[in-house]
Amino acid sequence: MPQDVGSTAVLSVYESVILALKQGATSLRVRSAELARVDAILQALRIADLAPRDLGDLSHGQRQLVGIAQTLVREPDIVLMDEPTSALDLHRRMDVLSFIRDYARSRQIIVLVAIHDLNHALRYCDHALAIHNGRMVRFGMCSEVIDSDLLRDVYRVDGHLEYDSLGYGHIVLGEGSIGLENHLARSDGAVTGRTPVLGNAPPSVEEHAPHRRKIIERHRQRRAQVKRRRLPTGRRRGL
Repeated sequence: MPQDVGSTAVLSVYESVILALKQGATSLRVRSAELARVDAILQALRIADLAPRDLGDLSHGQRQLVGIAQTLVREPDIVLMDEPTSALDLHRRMDVLSFIRDYARSRQIIVLVAIHDLNHALRYCDHALAIHNGRMVRFGMCSEVIDSDLLRDVYRVDGHLEYDSLGYGHIVLGEGSIGLENHLARSDGAVTGRTPVLGNAPPSVEEHAPHRRKIIERHRQRRAQVKRRRLPTGRRRGL
């Protein structure tokens, strides 16, 4: 399921969920049991009131909810979701993530969700897989994956986890982000060329300097060429 399920088709929400259910079917005939499944998923997501509305008239957040309905109405065994609640307000986001978690547990299915809010991951996910620069750097229980080391090495912020009275973990951040020099510094005071798990570290400011000087010099040369082309012939010859 992508972040935005925008469509140019002139369909109602109800029709779009029916079509999603019938995707790949050999017959387009809709049985009463299938209509009941559509009704149930719309009710579960509390968007039954959107059923008669056209997809093109919906807000981004409403389209995301319809996309979730289109995905889950097929009762898949594995679900992939890319930030399914990014366009929802906080209350609705928590409501939907709670529903997806309970849905997955009750049906014993796997739901993989790309999510950037680590507090939501700690609250609603059983496991976490951290990816940085296209590589998996951590996998395991959320409370084991999301810690101060991950915040420092991947997100480059100073922070730690604290737990509330319900047992949910929450990230508490420091005053600011960790600079490049602090990010590369290790406990022995040395600056290494590699991070623990992320491969090659970003180039330092000093390493960038020669490259930046070349770019600036090329830019100056191009500006000078443009000025010479714009000058009249006499002035260009110094007459």
